[in-house]
Amino acid sequence: MIVRDPRHNEADDCFFTTAVTRAATTVVTEYGDRWPVEVTIRDSKQLLGLEEPQCWKDQGPARAAGLGLWLFSLVWLLYLTTPAPLPVTPSPCYPQKRTPSFADALATVRTALWPRIIDTSAVAGQPVAICARLIAYLARAAWRTKPGKSHACG
Repeated sequence: MIVRDPRHNEADDCFFTTAVTRAATTVVTEYGDRWPVEVTIRDSKQLLGLEEPQCWKDQGPARAAGLGLWLFSLVWLLYLTTPAPLPVTPSPCYPQKRTPSFADALATVRTALWPRIIDTSAVAGQPVAICARLIAYLARAAWRTKPGKSHACG
């Protein structure tokens, strides 16, 4: 089947299915419902390291995948319950961005948790505001600086 935009703003999409008895709207809807799953897997791999588990024996890979997806859910839960989430920051690749991405959620959670872990009083002579700003910048930059990976836009 072919799906066409009546205003001709989008290119035509072609869908192939072996379920010939299904309605065209059902096939297209099921395809669209798959997108959040794909984004979850991509973000878990790129931002949480799900593609790099160091376990190959028995149930190790399955457990690593389960833990990674659980961690993905936990980050979103913590983000949604954070009293002051970081503002959504558009990137050069996506200037019209209005809703938070997983990278935004992860940066917010890091910004909230890291001051509890990092002793900011150990930074000699620096005001607390500078330490807080540094943590906020590092929380956003941490996922972009993964060795061997290049993430120009996020």
